[in-house]
Amino acid sequence: MTEKFRTNTIPFAGVIEGDVILGVSVATTGEAQGHRLEFDRTSLDQLQALGFSKPAGIKSRFTHPDWFHDGLGKYLGRVRNFRVDGNKLLGDLHISPTARSSPAGNFAEYVLSLASEDPGSFGVSVVVDLERVWVTTDGHEVSAAGVKPANATGKYPVARITAFYAADLVDEPALNPEGLFTERANPDGLFQITDDVIRNLFNQEEEKYLKGAEMEEELSKRITEMELSVMQLQKTIEDKVVQIGGQPPRGQSLSMGATGLEQFQSYFDWLFGAPGAKLPPPELRRSDALYRAVTGDVEFQGKFDPSHVAFAAATTTTLADLAVNAMNKVVLDLYSNLTAYRWYEQIVSVQATDGSLQDMQWLQMGGLGNLPVVAEGAAYTELTVADTKETSSFVKYGGYVGITDKMIRNSKIDEMQAIAKGLAIAAIRTRSAYLAAIFTTASGTGPTLAQDSTVLFHANHGSNVQTTAFSIAAWAAARLECAKMAELNSAKRQVLWPKYCLVPVDLYDTALIAFGYGSGPGGYPGTPNNDVHIYAVDRPGDTRPIPICVPDWTDASDWAYIVDPRIFPVICMAYGDNPGGTSHPAPQLYSVTDPSSGLLFTNDTLPVKVRDYFAYGVATWRGIGKRNVA
Repeated sequence: MTEKFRTNTIPFAGVIEGDVILGVSVATTGEAQGHRLEFDRTSLDQLQALGFSKPAGIKSRFTHPDWFHDGLGKYLGRVRNFRVDGNKLLGDLHISPTARSSPAGNFAEYVLSLASEDPGSFGVSVVVDLERVWVTTDGHEVSAAGVKPANATGKYPVARITAFYAADLVDEPALNPEGLFTERANPDGLFQITDDVIRNLFNQEEEKYLKGAEMEEELSKRITEMELSVMQLQKTIEDKVVQIGGQPPRGQSLSMGATGLEQFQSYFDWLFGAPGAKLPPPELRRSDALYRAVTGDVEFQGKFDPSHVAFAAATTTTLADLAVNAMNKVVLDLYSNLTAYRWYEQIVSVQATDGSLQDMQWLQMGGLGNLPVVAEGAAYTELTVADTKETSSFVKYGGYVGITDKMIRNSKIDEMQAIAKGLAIAAIRTRSAYLAAIFTTASGTGPTLAQDSTVLFHANHGSNVQTTAFSIAAWAAARLECAKMAELNSAKRQVLWPKYCLVPVDLYDTALIAFGYGSGPGGYPGTPNNDVHIYAVDRPGDTRPIPICVPDWTDASDWAYIVDPRIFPVICMAYGDNPGGTSHPAPQLYSVTDPSSGLLFTNDTLPVKVRDYFAYGVATWRGIGKRNVA
């Protein structure tokens, strides 16, 4: 398995000639202390070959990039002319003229002066990709992913370099100068493992098993198992203690235990504007810092680096998962407040599905009339039930907006927060537009029904289409029209009173006044009739009319009515993502989480997709009517 690796600091040494420092120590053979890893001559030869493979040289920066800063603005120059001298890999550091005018100061002058006055105070740390292998006595190399071979030549695995990214100048290592872990408690009570602790563990095992030569083989096996266990524990501790920047956190550390994922979810919630989100620490209030912490991609190379992530649970999909989870919380909050465009939810019956996307059938049953008398001891009469079926197909609606690499690196929080809100609003308005069109299609006569090949609003459908302008008298006529509609396959009146009055924004206030949604002595406003307002109260079986403003209607005078869908469903919907039915789900956001394909790979863009699967249609013409005012 390839891993990202930064070596400990190699003390500075060399000769200064102008803006070139000759003979800089880049890497040495021996143990990379604190990392349980060896560098041998082959490791140096691989570094040398990779250095020569880049004609311009290997870039050098003033300290490593970290979670909060990338390498831009820290460029120092290039290391060239790599050569192996004994146990060292040397190179020549050519300092770039641009380092004198860096946004952060004159790096060139500072480094040259420090190299002259106190070269031991800093050094080189290389950034590489490597694989760990065991070198055996017979000259073979075995992956260190498994158990240590019995004929391994060294105490620790050996580094095999696969990529050489940078040779950066840094201060002392993040650990102590000797590269050992220091046993100290951080503010969260998490202890780091020291080499002394490891040696004590080995000594205890030796005391137990070195009592007889016959135990030598068993001891070797146990020590190998212990080494692997300690390496895993060491890695766990390193993952959970996050060191910020190129130096120790100077008295504070960020502890990421089992709740690390939950903590970062709350930080992403804040980033995308989810309500009630926890305020992150100051250093994590930027999208670029959160990106580095979750992906480990401190140099913005567009790939996941597990050796630098903030918590062990992070994977290649964590970034996309955290972002989409946060944006879906924004969508839910926004959804609860977008009532104006969710007008249709009051008049629509949501049907359950079997989880598939097969065509939906909207059924209307009827034709029973009155029940016949059953004589004592006589058989019951079989009743004939009539029904009609209207069919609608599921349609997928959606699109995506990309969170670009530039938005993340420049921490464009306002733009990222706008993405989730924009997608949610677009999805809800889409639903609104399609439901509103039921009343406006075909010049206001509606869709054609399969049950009788007649448009929804037609003279043959209980005369449920008229040209009367809205008024108290017009509403009284409409509700009488609705009550007189006959049941399917029967002359029996349904006597269903319309509950909802649908109007454009131009008529909304008029409807509120007409139905008494205000204050005052009662009666019809603006008329001498001061009788009790019959539409301002609820009565059993005849609920108070509720005016609904349809935002998509542009005609200023057309209006409509419909009955309560809980009693008699007329307009029906079904959602592909809500097989249980009964309610209207919020639109869902998704993201492409495969980092090796799609826009995330080719365009450095995290695409956020909104998808809405639904079917809608009309079950019957009974209980609905339209007024197309000339």
